[in-house]
Amino acid sequence: IKGKYFLFVNNMKILLVDDDEQVRQLVTTALTSQGYVVDVASNGLDGWNLASCSPYDLLLLDIMMPGLDG
Repeated sequence: IKGKYFLFVNNMKILLVDDDEQVRQLVTTALTSQGYVVDVASNGLDGWNLASCSPYDLLLLDIMMPGLDG
């Protein structure tokens, strides 16, 4: 509809696991600005624990982290 703006609310739940603070902040800001719900973990073990306790629609994993990685 011309001249009308609609806000699309997205209930997609995403888990972001990355050991780089700047990457976590950038990705979280970008995703939440689009209406996504984002949970964040700074290491593989915390990510594993979050993923085990709650269903997620998408997991974004760093593949090179110390300890348990993606």
